[in-house]
Amino acid sequence: MGKLDLILAADGEYARRLSEYMRDMPGGRWRVTACTTPDSLRGYLKGGYPLDLVLVEPAFIHEAEKACPVSRLAVLVRRRGEGGGHPELLQFRPLPELIASMEAVHAGTDALRTSADGRAFVAAVYDPAGGQGKTVLSIELARQAAAQGQRVLYLNFEVWEASEVFLGSGSSTPEMEGGVGRLLYCLKAGKQDAARQLGQIRTFSSAVKCDYFPPSPGPEERLAMTGEDAVLLLDFLAGGGFYDFIVADMDSRLDEAAASIWQRSGRIVWLVPSSESSIAKTRSALDYAARAYPDGLRMEERKVLFVQAMARPQKAAELTGGRGPAARDPQLDYAAALPVMAQYREGGTVSPAYANTVRQLLRRMLPELAG
Repeated sequence: MGKLDLILAADGEYARRLSEYMRDMPGGRWRVTACTTPDSLRGYLKGGYPLDLVLVEPAFIHEAEKACPVSRLAVLVRRRGEGGGHPELLQFRPLPELIASMEAVHAGTDALRTSADGRAFVAAVYDPAGGQGKTVLSIELARQAAAQGQRVLYLNFEVWEASEVFLGSGSSTPEMEGGVGRLLYCLKAGKQDAARQLGQIRTFSSAVKCDYFPPSPGPEERLAMTGEDAVLLLDFLAGGGFYDFIVADMDSRLDEAAASIWQRSGRIVWLVPSSESSIAKTRSALDYAARAYPDGLRMEERKVLFVQAMARPQKAAELTGGRGPAARDPQLDYAAALPVMAQYREGGTVSPAYANTVRQLLRRMLPELAG
């Protein structure tokens, strides 16, 4: 892949530091030309030299608007709202995050929607029993969000992971070895190349149209994950400008990592099996989570969506009609009932009824993500 030409117009010292960092960055894609005055920027742009992105501080916006395509212009800002209506990149942030945001703008993804605070929206999918179709639901949420033009990451937190069965087998390289654990180690060590590590270990599912991480070689990584680890990882992935929508496919464990993921999520989709014994287990899990991790779960109605798993038509009718023991449970206010379907196969699709239910869930979570 050839180099991309970046025209950087900024204060002299800042331009020098950023240019040197990008020049020395292993595997860097950008060739930087720095302009430190409006006159030098105007002269360079009028020269007709190749450019892929023009990145300027607010003082240079006027000159840039006169001489370069608006679609190639982005603004380095200290606070939101200083960009004159152009895509904005926060200037004083870790340089790997800044460069990742530059690449997102260049790819045309600056127009994609994120949550109100600029972070990717995180949806955590959970069931306390396991085997209720949690991963199928997670994958379908990712698929439908991606179909709406979102940059999507499917993030698996299971001890025993088999996500590639659903996502399609990606091509692994030696650089991907270590999976998300390698990225977490980089973040915990305070290294500045976390964005580069992310670029090396993530892979793209052509079946679902989302990014994901190759499975870890064993369960130790998830078993050792602490609440602080989960916060560090999600804050980096959701706050770095890499994605718009992250689906966290949870394990059935109730531990500090799970509580921290819940706390960082915009919605928790909680699957409930259809049998009365499983409903009783769900109530027990809710009671335990509320006692053990009250800050992590935060059981407000706006955040948790209870979903009936593998519902037969009669059971779905009971829920929507307010009949039956499940519908009358005061602790479980169901948002949807996912129908039973045949086994999901690699690269396949779900039934129309299932897909329609997931679209409703997506709309319930973020109305702007669903058509």
